[in-house]
Amino acid sequence: MPVSELLERVDSAELTEWLAFYRLEPWGCEREDWRAALVSATAANYSGNAKKPLNPSDLMPPQRLSKKQRIQQSIAKVRAFLGG
Repeated sequence: MPVSELLERVDSAELTEWLAFYRLEPWGCEREDWRAALVSATAANYSGNAKKPLNPSDLMPPQRLSKKQRIQQSIAKVRAFLGG
């Protein structure tokens, strides 16, 4: 949904309420990944097979980088490769 359409349907007060609710109860892919990592860490720690106790953060997928961050990372790698 484009932002302009959102603003036609929802006023500032309601958006503020949704933001406050999100801060209390986040949703989305990152939160789902965290829940899966929490369950996985619990299962691994309970099994007794883990070499060290695992935290959910140990099992989180790598953070997704924005296009700008990927470009900057690539430039840094090329510079390092070229010695500069």
